[in-house]
Amino acid sequence: TLGCATACAMSDGWFGFKRFRNNKDKRDFVTAGVAAGVAVAFGAPVGGLLFAFEEVASFWQQSLGWQTLFCCMCGVFFSGLFKS
Repeated sequence: TLGCATACAMSDGWFGFKRFRNNKDKRDFVTAGVAAGVAVAFGAPVGGLLFAFEEVASFWQQSLGWQTLFCCMCGVFFSGLFKS
């Protein structure tokens, strides 16, 4: 998906994000990207969060949950904005 690919590119340092090149940040970016893709596809930010919580994330922290939910809400918001 596009969200996951963008997250991988950002965590690899393609867009100047050299700070996020460690494995933990890479996993967090991919988790948020996958969750945002599912959330936008179904129009349900909480659904994307739950999908990431259950299927994608290998280690879950409360801060990752809030960051992923924010990412999902932004994705659904901008998807609706572009559709209108």
